[in-house]
Amino acid sequence: MKKKIHPKTSVTKFVCSTCHKEYEIESTNNKDIVNIDVCANCHPAFIGDNIETRVKGRAEKLSSKFKK
Repeated sequence: MKKKIHPKTSVTKFVCSTCHKEYEIESTNNKDIVNIDVCANCHPAFIGDNIETRVKGRAEKLSSKFKK
């Protein structure tokens, strides 16, 4: 007979203490509301969108250096 080894999940509300934005995520945490310090909305290092940047190679860097 198989045992039920998976933990029970429930919808938990995560509240950012900095900007007060709320996220509802299914979690194994037993609490209804969890306070977090920073979120993706207010974190200073989070860019938000994926920005594609072109990385220059060694030859391009060297040629741009000598153009100046």
